[in-house]
Amino acid sequence: MIPFMCNAEGKCAAEEPKCIGECTTAMDCPMTDLCYMCLGGTCGTMDCVNGACEWTCPPVDPPEPQCMSAMDCTADTICRYCPDMSCAEIACLNGECKSVCPL
Repeated sequence: MIPFMCNAEGKCAAEEPKCIGECTTAMDCPMTDLCYMCLGGTCGTMDCVNGACEWTCPPVDPPEPQCMSAMDCTADTICRYCPDMSCAEIACLNGECKSVCPL
């Protein structure tokens, strides 16, 4: 089932709602208890965009990197076994501390 909303032309369509009303500021837009789901699990808010009330989402900041190098990672005392039965080493990959096995 595809939800249909009112588009900018005032017709039902399978797209974001656009015909909520004209506005000059966000105060002109209706308040609602609905949650328009945004990236990061946050709710969007109604805002005045180019003279029309639309749902807007806050910017999603990338997560802070855990590490810049393996020296930033804390080594644990648990051995995570690799296929060759050696212990995995801690490495910094894409800003995250990961257990890695040698090739």
